[in-house]
This record gives sequence, structure tokens and C-alpha cells, in this order.
Amino acid sequence: MDYNNVPAYLSTAHTTQIGYLDTAIQAAVNPYTDLLAYDPDNDLSEMAAEVLSFKGYANQVDWEAMYPRIYALATSLVDTYVGGGTYVSAKAAAHAAILDTDLAAKVYPKFEAGMRDINAVMTSAFAIGRAILSLDRNDKVDRFTADIELQTARDRNTMINQVASELLRIFLQRTEFQRAIAAICLDYGRLKIAAKGDEATEQKSIDADEAKWGMAKYQYMANMLAALNGGVSSGAMPVSEGSKTSRVLGGALSGASAGAMIGAAITGGSQEGGGYGAIIGGLAGALLA
Repeated sequence: MDYNNVPAYLSTAHTTQIGYLDTAIQAAVNPYTDLLAYDPDNDLSEMAAEVLSFKGYANQVDWEAMYPRIYALATSLVDTYVGGGTYVSAKAAAHAAILDTDLAAKVYPKFEAGMRDINAVMTSAFAIGRAILSLDRNDKVDRFTADIELQTARDRNTMINQVASELLRIFLQRTEFQRAIAAICLDYGRLKIAAKGDEATEQKSIDADEAKWGMAKYQYMANMLAALNGGVSSGAMPVSEGSKTSRVLGGALSGASAGAMIGAAITGGSQEGGGYGAIIGGLAGALLA
């Protein structure tokens, strides 16, 4: 540069600052030398393991034989903890005792008194009459026992069906719980991959800004020196804000979770309501992130 028409103090400052700037440039470190993109292989392996775990759990279930097994288990539980044979026997014995007491206290005395009145105590009619009364008592006990056994069988079948339905509900809830765990792990893996990718991008930006900082701090001095030739740069060194991927994904996941719960609550817990709620919540979360 021709400093002939430049004041000495300006030419001295210019030369000095150029030396400083050259030193800063030489000292700048390449920020990309050791920078590597985030490797999601481990996260993808963990996500695949969760999917395979749920798939294995689902494949182990023999869906055709599942309900017969559940029904057999319900039958065993009801028969073990509720039973019915002892109850029926006790009720039949109690009813028979009431009839026996009534026969001994009322029916037999009345019948015998009538037979004495007609002087037929020593006839075959007396023996036949007593036998008919005994048969009537036995018939009443048998009918009562049959009615109790029928009602008990109905109650048992109803209880078995209720227990089987509850066992099936618990099993399906466990399956849904396993699926939810797998889904949460997948969401976590996706969010982690996005966040780690953002971290690498942001770190690259910070490293680049750090490498250029030695030169950037001379920008205002360079503007002053460039005024000698009328060339001034007003652009400041940019500082990157990184990617919004993780914020958008995080907002979408949070919105989807909240929307699914709200949608399921509004529709009484239906899967359709939860699905629509998740879609709407996910879009809203992504837009607001």
C-alpha cells in the first residue's frame, strides 16, 4: 500500500494492526479438524431392541388359545376361592331339618289323630299314609336342592365370566403397557438423536466462532483503517443459533402426549380419541416450539 499521502500516525497504526491481524489469522485453529457428526448407531440399536422386545412379547402370545386358558384360570380361581358344594349341602340339610321338625311337630300328629278317629291305626292305610308323607318330604328336599344347585351353577358361570373378562382386561392392559414403553423409548431415541445432532451443529458453530474470534475483535479497528481507501465493512461476525430440530421435536412429542390424554378423556378412553388428540397436540406443540 502507498503510504506517501497518508499521515504517519495512520500508516503506523495500519501497519501495526495488520501485523496483529496476521498473528490472529496464523493462530486461528481449524474448528473442523476433530469435529465429527453425531453417530446415532447406539441409539438406533437401543430403539431396535425395544421394538424387537415388544415384537417378541406379542409373538409369544397364542391369541387363539389365550381365552380358553384365561377361562380355565378363572374357573379354577372361582372354584378355589368361592366354591359352592358346601353351601348347597348346608342349605339342603337346613331345609330338610325344617321339614323334619314340621313333620314331627305338626303333620305326623295330625295324621295319626285322624287315623285314630277312624280306628285305622292298625291298618295298611296308616303305613301307606306315613310313607306318602315321607315321600312328600323327600320330594320337597330334592326340589329345593335342585333349585339351589341350579342357581348356584348360574351364579358360578356368571362369576367365571366376570373373572375371565377382568383377567383378559388385565392382560390387554399389560400388552398396552408394553407397547407404551416401547413407544416412549422410540420417542426418547428420536429426541436424543435430534438433540445430539443439534449439539454437534451448535458445537461446530461455537468452535468456528471461537476460531474466528481473534480476527473478529479487530473488525472495528479494520473499519477504521479501511477508511483510508473509503472501504468500510458494517457486517458483524455472525453467531449461529443452531438448529431448532430438537425444540420442534420436543414440542411435538410433548403436545402429542398431552393431546392423546385429552382426546382419550373426552371420548371416554377410546383409542380413536387418543389418536386424534395426539395428532392435534403434536401439530400444536411443533408450531409453538
